[in-house]
Amino acid sequence: QADVAGKVRIGRRGRFLNLQMQDNFEAGIAKVQKLTAGSAALEGLEGLVASLAGDDRQEARSVLTSYALLHAVRGSAAPTRTVASPFKPPTGGVATRASLGREEGPFACWAEYASTVNNYLVEFNSCLESYWWIPGWTSACAFQFTLQSELAWFWLISCSGGMPV
Repeated sequence: QADVAGKVRIGRRGRFLNLQMQDNFEAGIAKVQKLTAGSAALEGLEGLVASLAGDDRQEARSVLTSYALLHAVRGSAAPTRTVASPFKPPTGGVATRASLGREEGPFACWAEYASTVNNYLVEFNSCLESYWWIPGWTSACAFQFTLQSELAWFWLISCSGGMPV
C-alpha cells in the first residue's frame, strides 16, 4: 500500500513494514529485500508481468504499475522506467475533454465508482461465503476484488478528467 504522503506499507506472512520518505533509504530497501526474499508470489508476479509485455489495456497497466512500485521499494528503478514510458502523452495529438455535461462531473463519477466498488465488495463477500472451505480460494477471491477495485479506481480517474500532471 502506498499513499500520496510518501508512506508505504508492505507485508508478507502477517508481518508488515511501514516506510516513510523521511526514513533512511538504504536501510528501508534492505528491510524490504529481507522481507520479500524467496517470495513465491513475487516469482508469480514476474511471470504475469512478462506475459503482459506490450499490452495496452488498463488492466495490464494496473498490474505493471503495482509491479513497478514493488520493485521501487525493493531498490530497483528499472521496472519503474519501463512502466513510465507508455504513460508519456502522444505528440501532435489533440486533447479531448473527458466530460462535457454537468451530469458527468466529479460527483457523478464518484457516485458511480462507489456503487461499483460496493457491488464488487458484495461479490467478494459472496465468494468468501461460498468457498471458505477450499484452501487458497479465499486468496483468489481477495485477488479478484483487488484487481476489480483497482480498475474501478483507474476508471474514476479517467471519468473525472484524467491524471493530473
